[in-house]
Amino acid sequence: MRNTFKILFYAKKNAPLRNGNIPIMGRITLNGERTQISTRQSVPLKLWNASLGRAIGRSSQALLVNEQLDRIHYRIEHCYHMLLCEQTPVTLCMIKERYLGTDRQKHGLLDFFRRHNEEFFRMVGISRSKTTYYKYRSVYRHLERFIPEHYGCNDLYFR
Repeated sequence: MRNTFKILFYAKKNAPLRNGNIPIMGRITLNGERTQISTRQSVPLKLWNASLGRAIGRSSQALLVNEQLDRIHYRIEHCYHMLLCEQTPVTLCMIKERYLGTDRQKHGLLDFFRRHNEEFFRMVGISRSKTTYYKYRSVYRHLERFIPEHYGCNDLYFR
């Protein structure tokens, strides 16, 4: 499947800051869906070029803002490409979470199920039945084959 992926920076003119500058926002588009992020950058309105999505001029403030926007652009693209390399279906939410660093705790369905079965096995003979354990183990094996075949990835991850 081919993904269309774009990153755009724009000034939020209707929400000026107290110092008179306007905040710069980022928009990530993937297959027609959009999400926004804050760049935590701001410039005076006169320095912003909407068609280029960059600050204009050679002032130190414009150069600094453009450098930061380039870094942000690179980091978002890097997150997108890393997610593609992991062979999971990439979503906007995944890109944004990876960029913001909130995706660190990835829990997969198979990993969760495997830990459940290990815990269940420890309780066999105490408060759990051995036949029920065998059924859970069988379901795990079926899932282990089903997920790569139908989803094209090794595991399905929870949020």
